[in-house]
Amino acid sequence: MDAYVQFVRNFMCCILDLQIPLPRSPQWYSSLMKSGNIPSPVDETPYLKLCVALTQMYACITVTVSAYKMLTRSLSDLAKYKKYSKNNPKSSPSNNNADIVVDTFIYEKIKASQRGVFIGFSLFGIGPPFLWLTANSLQITRAGWIETLNYALLDLCNVNL
Repeated sequence: MDAYVQFVRNFMCCILDLQIPLPRSPQWYSSLMKSGNIPSPVDETPYLKLCVALTQMYACITVTVSAYKMLTRSLSDLAKYKKYSKNNPKSSPSNNNADIVVDTFIYEKIKASQRGVFIGFSLFGIGPPFLWLTANSLQITRAGWIETLNYALLDLCNVNL
């Protein structure tokens, strides 16, 4: 499902960037935007940008939720396997092949859990920024309602590591 949503989102963004003329927006959308119930910069949002914003919100929610699930699952697996691990499966004091196989299995599971923790943290860097992209598509960033977020993001870019 995520791949289809990504394709649709990227396709709509390409249509917007290439400025391909589109048919009129649906009547319900036009009447909603002209009703006066929508604040000033958002009421100028084209229909296609609203569709892009919905797919970006979907990406924000699904990627953030999957990051949380992966991180919690990987951390619990890591704690579980660390309890039974030895430092190196090859340096097992016994020469029993079964012990070496079990130690190797646990070692590989620990490495997979560590990889899952890294991927979970990485996904937390990907998911929440889609909230900013959603606000940008709805032209909220132009309104100045979240001006402090602009400065916070710029400060994040200027952090010296």
